[in-house]
Amino acid sequence: MNTAVCLQVRLDSSRLPGKALIKIEDLTIVEHAMRAIGMVDADLRLLLTTEECLDDLAPLAEKWNFIPFAGPKEDVLLRFVQAARKYDIRTVIRATGDNPLVSARMADEVLAEHRKTGADYSNWPDAPLGTGIEIVETSALERALAESSAPYDHEHVTPWIYNNPGKFHLNIHRVPPEYYFTAKVSVDTAEDLDKIRKIFSDLYRNRPTEIDELVNYLKNRTILIPSTVEGNGTGHIKRMISLASKLKGAVSIYIDSRHLERVLPTFPDEIRPLIVSSMEKPETYGRIVVDSRVTSEDFFLQNLQGGNVIAIDEGGPLRRRIPYLIDILPLPERFGKPNISSLSFLDLPERSEPAATGEKILISFGGEDPAGLTTALCRFIEEECEELIDNVTVVLGPQYRGSEPDRAFHILRNPPSLRAVMKESSAVICSYGLTAYEAASLSLPVLLINPSAYHEELSDLSGFASTGVGPEKKSVLERFLKNPRNFPIVRKDFSGPAFSETIESLNPSGRGCPLCGSADFDVEARFEEKTYCRCRNCSMLFMINYAPEKMSYGEEYFFEQYEKQYGKTYIDDFDHLCELAGSRLKMIGRLAAGERKRLLDCGCAYGPFLKKSEQYGYKPFGTDISPDAVEYVSSTLGYKVVQAPFESFYVPEEWDAVEFDVLTMWYVIEHFPDLQPVLKKVNRLVRTGGIFAFSTPSGSGISSLKDRLDFLKLSPDDHYTVWEPELSASFLERYGFRIEKIRVTGHHPERFPSILARSGAGRSLLNLYSHYAGLGDTFEIYARKVKDL
Repeated sequence: MNTAVCLQVRLDSSRLPGKALIKIEDLTIVEHAMRAIGMVDADLRLLLTTEECLDDLAPLAEKWNFIPFAGPKEDVLLRFVQAARKYDIRTVIRATGDNPLVSARMADEVLAEHRKTGADYSNWPDAPLGTGIEIVETSALERALAESSAPYDHEHVTPWIYNNPGKFHLNIHRVPPEYYFTAKVSVDTAEDLDKIRKIFSDLYRNRPTEIDELVNYLKNRTILIPSTVEGNGTGHIKRMISLASKLKGAVSIYIDSRHLERVLPTFPDEIRPLIVSSMEKPETYGRIVVDSRVTSEDFFLQNLQGGNVIAIDEGGPLRRRIPYLIDILPLPERFGKPNISSLSFLDLPERSEPAATGEKILISFGGEDPAGLTTALCRFIEEECEELIDNVTVVLGPQYRGSEPDRAFHILRNPPSLRAVMKESSAVICSYGLTAYEAASLSLPVLLINPSAYHEELSDLSGFASTGVGPEKKSVLERFLKNPRNFPIVRKDFSGPAFSETIESLNPSGRGCPLCGSADFDVEARFEEKTYCRCRNCSMLFMINYAPEKMSYGEEYFFEQYEKQYGKTYIDDFDHLCELAGSRLKMIGRLAAGERKRLLDCGCAYGPFLKKSEQYGYKPFGTDISPDAVEYVSSTLGYKVVQAPFESFYVPEEWDAVEFDVLTMWYVIEHFPDLQPVLKKVNRLVRTGGIFAFSTPSGSGISSLKDRLDFLKLSPDDHYTVWEPELSASFLERYGFRIEKIRVTGHHPERFPSILARSGAGRSLLNLYSHYAGLGDTFEIYARKVKDL
């Protein structure tokens, strides 16, 4: 036998006993796993269990054409080796029976790569936990069994193998982007089971769910978090209820269990099943939408750190730490700009002329009215304008706790639609907020009575009339009550995209810092489709893109786009690029120790650096994601090259190279949304003492210093990190490299905001100063590997 699927199953889980036999939809968990992984291209399928579980599992195994095999209970590694020996298995595809969403498609792709690379062990670890498999050679399992006596290694089968890269050929790298998402979809606890049942309910179609279907579903999981703080009213809750009813995909609404009883009357019956009172880890959601007015620091630190957090009208000090801000209602300038703001995001009634005839005044101070404005206003009308009582409708919200107004008023308690009531009115009295804008959308006169100076400030900013806080307050109110049509109607532009569509369009490119993985950062700049953040842990400046498009690096990129930027195609510029390569290779030559041998150029494009490096005595190898470029380098230049993203690049067996003396990336490193696997792979590929050289745009150059916002706005949307020379040493130390030389390039004296930039002599002086001060807009780093990770 050559290749076998080996499904490891047990029934004695302490957290969820007998979980493999629990039914989800029409099959047990282990049957879902067998049906899925059984589709992999293998010669044999085994179910590996223990003697105690064999009677329960054997009939199911035979039903799905798996051979049941019983081995040691505690020494699972020995169980695998015994099965491999008995059935003459060379390559093991290892899966576990608590993964009903394991992906056969991904397993086939890993297997094909495993065979091509000649690896001892292969794994794509960044897919959702519970979808992946491991592929391992029996020879590696035999060696692990012989050389490791640690109980952990024998229980978990493969750790000793992947923790000893010097002993084995490992093929471990990030999954393709369409398979990547941080989430757990294996079943270990009752909570896991509930989550998986929900996924099956939404996706299951009597066949195994495809990995791309699952990842797309997970990326669109949205949790909505409205404010339930007493005194904040019900507007935040109602806005999230409306949003939940319109969003596609899996949606839930988080309500603190301490507040649930009080706020539950606000929720329609059909929305109540969406309510949850606990949150999963923030990275498991595609989006977290927070509508809390002022977010508390404790809740933020526990649940809201990451690029997938979107805050609505956030007015607290944590505003600068939340990556994406939507201001529906305008805020004072001191709060700083949001990513996007639009009154079209208000959930407003359809515009129409009011149906009311005569004076019908609506009074509504929200769902709660914590300031008691309803009582105070009704008392004023009774005392000062008694003759108008018949013209007044008073709305009391679901959480109103004040005293009941006089029965002479027309009172509506928690009407099903405030909009319908408003359409029958000729004027509205309320506080600053959604109700005021609803009235404006219906062209109704509005007068605001505000509970705080902050609300009054927002009223002034928005142009609504208010009673103010001075001695004229009563007279303004009386004039409005008697003749509201004498007050101007506030005209607002409510056109624009729908709120739900905008939320669904936001798909963050990452959760946190690409360099260190921290989700603790401060925001430096906001734009509609991207946010620039400074990591609080490592100080890297990075970008989160909320509308990432897959960049194409095909023929058009190297010809049409390159020509637009530089005036000639990449091939036409080839000789010039070779000259640039020469200066870089001279620098590498001064630093490289020992005999010059293997050089790997990552992102080699059409190969100018490879060609020049051969002239300098190196044996060049390349990798690029462009099929056209790889074909040119291979066929025309005759160099060994692989077409693959660097994250999934592997060294072909025929290269006969495990490590390289030099690895280069020229204007490549800024394109990686996650640098951790990239720099770990660079460390693995470069020998100790070898050189890692790369170039990148500078965040400390003259363009950035002259106008930081403009520099970041114009930075390409596929540049996920902004490197700064003065911080780069600490960045590379994390991954085992010591900087030997930084060379600042890209000097542009004409970009200086100085009168000197207007003349040739002045530009010459500025050029000298730019070189002296290191103000070029690009730079090169030459670093030496000093340790393995």
